[in-house]
Amino acid sequence: MKLLTDSFLVFYFNEGTAAFIQKWAEELNVEFLFQRKAKLRLGSFKAQNQRSVAQIFIQKDLPPGQSLIVLCHELAHAFVYRQKVRKARPHGVEWQFAYRMMLTVALELYSFDSEWQAEVLSQIEKPRATTHHRENTDQQPDHVHVKLLTDGTLFRYRNKEFRRVELRRTRVMCERIHDRKQYLFQGTVSVLPLNTNAIKSE
Repeated sequence: MKLLTDSFLVFYFNEGTAAFIQKWAEELNVEFLFQRKAKLRLGSFKAQNQRSVAQIFIQKDLPPGQSLIVLCHELAHAFVYRQKVRKARPHGVEWQFAYRMMLTVALELYSFDSEWQAEVLSQIEKPRATTHHRENTDQQPDHVHVKLLTDGTLFRYRNKEFRRVELRRTRVMCERIHDRKQYLFQGTVSVLPLNTNAIKSE
């Protein structure tokens, strides 16, 4: 087993994301290690007792976006364990709360590829015990990349309605209509425009 160092986290993600992971690792008294490739598990959390250093194992050679999702998943388990919640279910409401919290911060700090950004948004909406790789290479009819929309355009993404706010370097700030929460989308995410004449030239 190989220990994931602080410098590796900075190299693999970015400084802000690495600092976020390191903060929780320190608060929850956990260390990260690469595990041998497993058929069923992408990661796991193990702890002997409340005083000992807990361990989070993650498969090596996962894409960075997927690795970050798995780390958030396992850190959420560590959070529930350190809270000493009696009779907490493995993926119960306590874990779901912690997982949502960590994914929401990770989404702000790290520039996920479009398929993993879709997975993060889906997990925040409805946390699940597993993650799924979603290919986003085939653009559906009438769909366009969100970077091609004009500011203020309404669009539908994963059965939710959003409004484009503004371009921020390579990502696009968008607001979900029903609760006004804001999310950063990769510019190449494929969405369905709801406005007419909403597409601009690149």
